[in-house]
Amino acid sequence: MRNIIIVEAVSTGYNLVEDARRRGFVPVVFESPGEESEDVRKMREGSYSLFSARPEIIHASEDYAQTLALARKYDPLLVLAGSEQGVGLAARLSHDLGLLGNPIEKLDAMTEKSAMHEALKNAGVRYIKGKVVRGPDEALAFCRENGFSAAVVKPIQSAGSQGLFLCDSLDEVEKAVETLLTFRDIYGRPIDR
Repeated sequence: MRNIIIVEAVSTGYNLVEDARRRGFVPVVFESPGEESEDVRKMREGSYSLFSARPEIIHASEDYAQTLALARKYDPLLVLAGSEQGVGLAARLSHDLGLLGNPIEKLDAMTEKSAMHEALKNAGVRYIKGKVVRGPDEALAFCRENGFSAAVVKPIQSAGSQGLFLCDSLDEVEKAVETLLTFRDIYGRPIDR
């Protein structure tokens, strides 16, 4: 039986594990390297509790070369991202293992909201006008330049609705940006944009 590596099989990504099994493959879960936040730990525990049988779970190394060597030992048919946090590592592993996968040169467009919308714009597809800002002054200037009296404020990388603010006024935009810049994202990283 062939292996399928699923990077970050959390949230709805647990379905990939179950689907791989039903199709006769062996799912192997890779967790992203680094320390996990309490939120990520809880998300993993909740997702892992849904598995019909616990797959092999590997915590990827901070040293990408070690992680690639480990993935190579599994001789996977595919490497899939099970959640937003797994997209980068899954794309790199797929590329470096010569497997079918998303092109790594488009990684920013797959993981950063501003790059996603720029890619949509460049492809002639409807997109959301936005700007990456590092403070409330930049956010307010952007809103004023575009005649916006309301806006959505969200970290450039996050999961689900974490850090999402629906702002009905420029005062709310200012407060949302100020607030977000004091937070850490769901993965424990400081929010700086």
